[in-house]
Amino acid sequence: MDLNMRTEGERKGAVHGYDKLADFYDKYRPDYPEELITTIINRAELAAGSKVLEIGAGSGKATAQFADF
Repeated sequence: MDLNMRTEGERKGAVHGYDKLADFYDKYRPDYPEELITTIINRAELAAGSKVLEIGAGSGKATAQFADF
């Protein structure tokens, strides 16, 4: 279905439904394995103050894990 053809009410309903799913996804999706984060940090030679950009449509879980280091 073409989203441009939906009514305003249908679009708002879809957005509200996505918001609920996004919260569920963020709450229950497991973190990345610590070993993976550590391996990336070591191979990229990251240190305190290094800048990292997470690109993706997820909830930012990797960003939070990198920030913890």
